[in-house]
Amino acid sequence: MWQESRESQAIMARRYARLLGATAGLFALLATLVNASIALSVQSPVVALQRSLAGISQGSGVSIDAFAGPVTGALVLAVLIGLIALMIVLGFCWYAGRIAGALAGDPRAGGGAGRRVALVSGLVWITGSLVAVIAFHADASISWLLATLGVILASPDGATISGYAVNAAAGSFLAVQVVLLLALQGMSIVIALGLGALAGRAGASGAGRRLPAAPPAWQQQMSGQAYAYPHSFPPPQPPAVWYPPYPGQPVYAPPQPPPNVPSRHEQQAPAADAPPSSDPAAN
Repeated sequence: MWQESRESQAIMARRYARLLGATAGLFALLATLVNASIALSVQSPVVALQRSLAGISQGSGVSIDAFAGPVTGALVLAVLIGLIALMIVLGFCWYAGRIAGALAGDPRAGGGAGRRVALVSGLVWITGSLVAVIAFHADASISWLLATLGVILASPDGATISGYAVNAAAGSFLAVQVVLLLALQGMSIVIALGLGALAGRAGASGAGRRLPAAPPAWQQQMSGQAYAYPHSFPPPQPPAVWYPPYPGQPVYAPPQPPPNVPSRHEQQAPAADAPPSSDPAAN
């Protein structure tokens, strides 16, 4: 029974971690939507920057200074929003670790809960980012820039550069962009898993006392504190017959009969001093 209770508490801790991970994923998804809006607002400068890079590869010598400023500002803002979302996720990792530590009484359980929260929220973030890039061409990362440079380097003399514009990207360019995006997000998830484990362990170390599991059917009181028993277990009762106690165990007095009720020995013993009956029929 004790082992089953420990397992049920571990299952409860994992459920809490998944729930907190989904909640943290909502904040990560909100950050993705904000970054997608930022990417759409600077889409025209991004396309102009891509054409300028392609022109430089062809030897036209077009300057990129007029377009680099807005794009750089958008990237910096997207990074700041991502860091804020990461801090919120780590807060949920810490709280999940605190719950797991209180249930299991082990800081290592807090680390696992923190990783689980980071993983669930990271999967939500990756899903939202893929939808934003594929469906709306709203990429707030640098994957479009890396894909553009890859297309330029793969085209000899820039003669076959085409279909690289982020607002109307060709299938090959979009595939390269998605692969690079997944690679960048995969590295970010690995970092978030490590930070989430640290945050969860920090929460478990400050969880305080361990929440008590359901004890067996009978337990003696320790330090004056009574145990809480499940409804299926009867409360502890003193033994029916008095036995010499073991060393260190409480002494229970033998049960006493209710008042005005003769005990079993009194009922069996004959009345020695009773006067003879005066009824002739009884004799």
